[in-house]
Amino acid sequence: MTLPTNADTVLAKLQSDVQSGRIAIFLGAGISAALAENPRIDGFNVASWGGLLTHGAKWLLDWCRYEDDFFKSIELDIRGDTTTMLAAAQKVSQGLKDHNEYEKWLRASVGTLKYSSRAAVLAEYLKAFAAKQIPLITTNYDGLLEAAMGLEAITWQDKERLLQQLDRSTARSPKIIHLHGQYERPESVVLGITDYTTLLGDEFLEAWRTSLGLTNSLLFIGFGKGLDDPHFLKFISLVQKLIRHGDNRIYRLCRTEECDELTKQNMGIPVAYGDDFAQLPEFLGKFLQGGLPESKKPPFMPKCVLLVGRYTAEQQKRAIEVVDKHLKPACLAANYFVPEIDDDEDLYDASMSHLLHAPMAIAYVGKRTWPSDILAKVGFRLATGKPLVLVFERGEEFRPGQFDSLYTLMLLRKMQPISVAPSDATNASLRATVNEQITRELQTQSANFFGARPIHPMAVVRIDTNRDEDEYIDATESTLGLLTEDKYLLGRRGTDIVKSLEPRIEPEQWPYFSREQDRLYKLFLEQPGSLELGSVTPIARIPLVYKQPVNGATKAILPIVTRHASKAGIHHMEVLHLDVTASMMRMADGHYELVSPRGIDEVACAALAEDRWFYSPSPSLEIKDGLIVDTNLICRVLLDATDGSLHGKPVKSLLAKLPLDEDDLGFGEPQFDLDSITARLNPLEIASETFGKIDVRAFSRPMINLISGRPVGMSWDWAIKEVEREAEFLKTFREQLTRSLKWDVYSTNYDRVLPLCEYYSNAVARHVSYLTPPEAEDIVKVCDIGAGTGNLSLQLLEKGCHVTAVDLSRSMLRQLKAKTTIGYSSRLRILQQSAERLPQLDNSSFDAVTVMMALYGMKKPTEALDECIRILKDGGKLVITEPTAQLDVEKIIKGAEASLKEKGLLEALAEPWQRVQEAGRWLRETIGFRIEDIEAVLAKERFVIQTKASSHFDQCATIVAIKPR
Repeated sequence: MTLPTNADTVLAKLQSDVQSGRIAIFLGAGISAALAENPRIDGFNVASWGGLLTHGAKWLLDWCRYEDDFFKSIELDIRGDTTTMLAAAQKVSQGLKDHNEYEKWLRASVGTLKYSSRAAVLAEYLKAFAAKQIPLITTNYDGLLEAAMGLEAITWQDKERLLQQLDRSTARSPKIIHLHGQYERPESVVLGITDYTTLLGDEFLEAWRTSLGLTNSLLFIGFGKGLDDPHFLKFISLVQKLIRHGDNRIYRLCRTEECDELTKQNMGIPVAYGDDFAQLPEFLGKFLQGGLPESKKPPFMPKCVLLVGRYTAEQQKRAIEVVDKHLKPACLAANYFVPEIDDDEDLYDASMSHLLHAPMAIAYVGKRTWPSDILAKVGFRLATGKPLVLVFERGEEFRPGQFDSLYTLMLLRKMQPISVAPSDATNASLRATVNEQITRELQTQSANFFGARPIHPMAVVRIDTNRDEDEYIDATESTLGLLTEDKYLLGRRGTDIVKSLEPRIEPEQWPYFSREQDRLYKLFLEQPGSLELGSVTPIARIPLVYKQPVNGATKAILPIVTRHASKAGIHHMEVLHLDVTASMMRMADGHYELVSPRGIDEVACAALAEDRWFYSPSPSLEIKDGLIVDTNLICRVLLDATDGSLHGKPVKSLLAKLPLDEDDLGFGEPQFDLDSITARLNPLEIASETFGKIDVRAFSRPMINLISGRPVGMSWDWAIKEVEREAEFLKTFREQLTRSLKWDVYSTNYDRVLPLCEYYSNAVARHVSYLTPPEAEDIVKVCDIGAGTGNLSLQLLEKGCHVTAVDLSRSMLRQLKAKTTIGYSSRLRILQQSAERLPQLDNSSFDAVTVMMALYGMKKPTEALDECIRILKDGGKLVITEPTAQLDVEKIIKGAEASLKEKGLLEALAEPWQRVQEAGRWLRETIGFRIEDIEAVLAKERFVIQTKASSHFDQCATIVAIKPR
């Protein structure tokens, strides 16, 4: 093979191969390590072959009781050359198979690797390669690539589908090809010498490899310094002979420092993507840009908003000079697009569109007489935790003693103020230096904040002075971690939350903090009523100082009420929690206060005083591919869809009811151009049968991947202005919120207690046994109604089933998603909606349907049972556990408590057990459907009852029924 000597020629040829699609990509262990949330299990890097082998040896030692010298011999073997390592691999794999531990070991090692969202950019580009019909081939055993790209896996044993992946004559569905097997199919895993012998001796694979190398260039990514296992040695040697006189190439992407060593190996052309592995995604993106369908359009650049205040004529001339000579060139150098924005727009419209949603903002603050409008926008940007760069006139940045809080916030955000002078604009050298500083600060702020969590987790507290009640009704996930250790926050009294913080706060700090919170609390309630969420004057200065770091880092948090509204004695307060760890001063008696006497600058509060109604959270929908994929609770209440019936529906069906035009709102086909990242503001009037006329201000915006620039969906958010039948609306929302919060509490503690109770684990095991061999041989597709946190679904997935999990509770399904390993994700479908209506599921589409303690609490259980029957195939199996007519919840509670006590767990689980009891007693009040009612329906439908067994301390029963053919 002739190797091009010019680097530009190599890159041009690689670019051409990618654009034409005549290339096959091999992905090695480095890619798994990059995609994995934690590639190290028990201290071993199981994403790599050597690390996995070492873990297997340790597994043998722990589980199979091998002598220590066996493990030591394995350790010596894996330090040797390839031959001795393969011998060690043969010894480990055979030992595991002999002790029936092989499948368990694969699940306990590579099966536990989980995809990390931090690798989303790399995954996006790999998926783009697959979309171009480029074969993606891996030697990794895990399922990370499938999880990252949503593609199906095939192994070297799937010979018919392997042929399809080489067929360019028709469009095909891309697959991840596991050339050395995949852990969920243990028989396909190529690990030891025997496995390699089988692989190399397969005549079909030899022909397939020959065809692959003859018709494609080959690109190897993530293989480190060596491709010296027996399979690749033979394969690459063959390909080099095949393409010696042809136009194809073998490329090996590597770091710059690896090029010389790889050149000596003569196993492909080394192509350096940079000095660090983190540069790989950007490098791959460059080769894709020329080949993607959107390549004829301008390259995507994230938006950077220019913030310039209202000045006098002379000041305006200077501001224009700064913008033209410094800000715009720096933005372009940092790869940002600068749109033209009307400087006269009011703050509300700015915050709802450009100022709120732009990925970056840069402000020219000017001279010392800073205008109020630019300060308001700067304050809003700071308070909402968005990336921002500040440019001052030189020598005018800060006066001593003034704007201390603004400067403190900048320090907290690690922002470097940039200064400019008129002389910079006229001197080319000075101008280049200043512009480089601005560009560097733009890049730094981008790296710090794109995709990062904000530093200001919010919470909303509702206070009803008519009833002397207060409670949290909305909070971000990060707020839950700040204020409670069990994340049980929503629905609890605010005063109780403050008291519960005492054990976590430094003892010297607690008296000061609690006194100030009590004082501020009273001040807010004494303020005159207002329908607007406006800024407030009482400002906190005593932070929470934790004994132990919160979430691994934060130690000092300052709660600040940034918005407050009241009506008829009902108050809503939005609380911002600011990380002020770096701004603390310890006083003489040991307590801490802020360095500045004010907690946050008045400017930041004033910027939040926009015209907004006080309901919270605001109604919101998310739309992907023209379908509604998510809604929040208040939106479902507003649109009378608390059963989750909006999910999965085309957005057109909703717009037709309103009525609105999808193109006007930006819900048409997302366009890959600069206009696609503009938020659109619309007044909207909804005619509700239940609540009358509802006025809202709505804005729609695409959700954009900031790195690739590709739209990934749409968001449609509303701010409610007026509800005609407000009392009924609030009552309904309160009822639904209460129900939702109870389920949140239940789901948080569900898995901490119930799996430890034998009655529950026996019920789950009973369902699994009825749906898997030896009692069921032909069941593949199962629908789990009322799946909850997925304890039943996950066991069915382990048995090889394809599962559709249905539940209305977002919090329950969140737990299920968190527990689902990568290998199972391709066989799990999750539907967040009521089972009373399942339009997404076809008639007779499931081999089995399972329901465990779900129908009894539904509003329309008969309709849900009808849906179970509808989606079940003729001859399919229905397994249901529900309460009996003589149900006594207290007997179940007492039995479970006795079981926990016997195991010595009751004291350790006291708090979660209390929550589960509360939920159990609350659920008792909802019972409207029992096992006897189910039997009556099934008899009417001519089902054959195969089994009926007692469950839950004889208070429930499980029935197994077969649908008539």
